[in-house]
Amino acid sequence: MNELVNNPEIPEGHENVIKEDGIEYMPSGAILRGAEDSKNAYWNSFLPIFFDRVSIITRRVMAECVRDYGLTGIHANYLIALNLREGLTLVELSSFLDIDAANTNRVIKVLKDKGLVYDDRPTPRSKKFNVFLTEEGKALADHIMSETQECMNSFFKGVPKFSIDNMRCTLIKMLYNTDPAFEEYVDSKWVNPFFTYMSLGWDEESPEALRFGEQEYKR
Repeated sequence: MNELVNNPEIPEGHENVIKEDGIEYMPSGAILRGAEDSKNAYWNSFLPIFFDRVSIITRRVMAECVRDYGLTGIHANYLIALNLREGLTLVELSSFLDIDAANTNRVIKVLKDKGLVYDDRPTPRSKKFNVFLTEEGKALADHIMSETQECMNSFFKGVPKFSIDNMRCTLIKMLYNTDPAFEEYVDSKWVNPFFTYMSLGWDEESPEALRFGEQEYKR
């Protein structure tokens, strides 16, 4: 394993188990460099860091895609959302992303000024209208999603297929342990992976989720 590590030296104070709040933890750096951690099965300290870093890296890719437009990652989220479900009112878009309506108003105004979205309001005073991507906005949203997907695929660079197969079996078992009902989500109508990636969770008790799920199914 050491041949895969740029710096095999474990920083002083990070080589031994740490006891905190009555629980013993193996430092993540030590785990990364091959230290055994039978009590916590590697994951108590390492797994949260792993998923956090993956999320940060992919969101940086999304932000980089819109940087030349003077936009940020939150704007990228809205472009992706409108690419997944075009023609939403501001209220529906806010609900879809679970983001405050005031923030949605500000973001859509910026995207409109950039020529990336437009609305179908019949008059300037109309308060209810639907928001759509322009051709440029659609192209940018497609680019963001393509770059993000390529980034996620790159995580497996150099990983042998048998390792990926073993990891998949392990993660599926972990999912069952974490949420025995997760298969209901996997088999739901949310077929585009970006619904999941953007944390748009499936909630069978939510009429909004069911409504959007039905639309996704019909697309």
